[in-house]
Amino acid sequence: MDDTEDNEVEKHNMGRDKRSFPSRLDIHGTRSKRNHSWLTSETEVKEERQKPTQNEDMNPKTIQILFCLFIMIIGGTLLLAIYV
Repeated sequence: MDDTEDNEVEKHNMGRDKRSFPSRLDIHGTRSKRNHSWLTSETEVKEERQKPTQNEDMNPKTIQILFCLFIMIIGGTLLLAIYV
C-alpha cells in the first residue's frame, strides 16, 4: 500500500471506535453474530439468554400433559362422588 491509500484508510476510519468496527471475519459471517458487541450491547445479549422462549416455557407437549392431568383429576373426583 502506498501513502495515498494509507491516508484514505485513515480518513475513512478516523472517528470510529475500533471495538465497534467489525473485523473481516465478522463481515464474512464466519463467526456467530449473537455475541458481537457491535451488533447488540452486552445487556441485550444477557437479557435475550435469560428470557425463556415460547418453546421452552409452554410447549404443546407440556400443555397436553397438564390437560390430561386435569381431566384425570376431574374423572377421579366424579368417580369418588358417585361411589361414596
